[in-house]
Amino acid sequence: MLMMEAVNPFLKKKPENKNDITTSHKITHVEELVNKSLCAKVTRDCIERDCLRCGAEKLISEIKAEVGDQLCEVREWKRWKKSDKSPKDLVVKSGTVDDLLNLLLNDLKLLAKHVKFAQWQRDRYAQFRDCLPVGHGMCTVDFAENYLCKFQHEVQSAHWSYCQVTLHPCVFFYRCPVPDCNKTVNDYLVFIGDDLKHDSSFCKVIYYKCLAFAESKGIVCLQIFSDRCGSQYKSRLPFYHLTELQAAHPSLKIDRHFFGSGHGKSLCHSCGGTIKNCASRAVANGKYVIQSAKDLLQFCYAELEILTQQFVNTL
Repeated sequence: MLMMEAVNPFLKKKPENKNDITTSHKITHVEELVNKSLCAKVTRDCIERDCLRCGAEKLISEIKAEVGDQLCEVREWKRWKKSDKSPKDLVVKSGTVDDLLNLLLNDLKLLAKHVKFAQWQRDRYAQFRDCLPVGHGMCTVDFAENYLCKFQHEVQSAHWSYCQVTLHPCVFFYRCPVPDCNKTVNDYLVFIGDDLKHDSSFCKVIYYKCLAFAESKGIVCLQIFSDRCGSQYKSRLPFYHLTELQAAHPSLKIDRHFFGSGHGKSLCHSCGGTIKNCASRAVANGKYVIQSAKDLLQFCYAELEILTQQFVNTL
């Protein structure tokens, strides 16, 4: 969508007569961009770009026709690009509008499958969450962004050496245990630690805590969802940990699932963001001094009563 920001100023619908007002039909979301390049009734051929009635080329041709004589104008746009220093850098490119649209065409050809797969995955996840059978539960696990232990009044040297705290929320869904109640219960387990490696050993400790929580809620079949990060969830060592977990909890069936669309923002990130926001506000107001993982844990115990927090030390 960074390239569309440079194209959107040209997407203005011309009035049919002099009394009409010129309106804009900018494309502001990636799903909207993909949907415009597909048929109204999407089929597999549309997503695979084999359909003759739609396609990225057709949409880009329509945009070029609308831009008209301004295709030769020089514009700047931003684009993510791999570099030697970091996995992705945000760089500024320049060129004609025609060059920009040709680059957008190449990206749009591959984007439809990714977006539609993510939509299907999101819909199936919501459907499964809302229709959990009795005794079944699902858990989404992911690391949130670390919390920086800042101070409201700090010396200069402290500004360059902030302590960080690891946050790993786990979001549980299961059927309400009350008889004749068909509602889905949502619980959060937030693990706070001083181990900044974010590796499979940290996740192993969390798994044991999650399974104990699941058994306490009468869950006999637990579906665990996460992204596909190899060092944390999807490699031979995490899989070995799963076999150990299953052997330690023979009465609890564990099914492991990985989001196919890659890394993304889930309820784990919103939960972690809520904790960090509350902690930052408390520090800014002078109510708390949080300079370690245990300080953050004590703050959560005192202020965030709806959450279950546990300190994890894997050393």
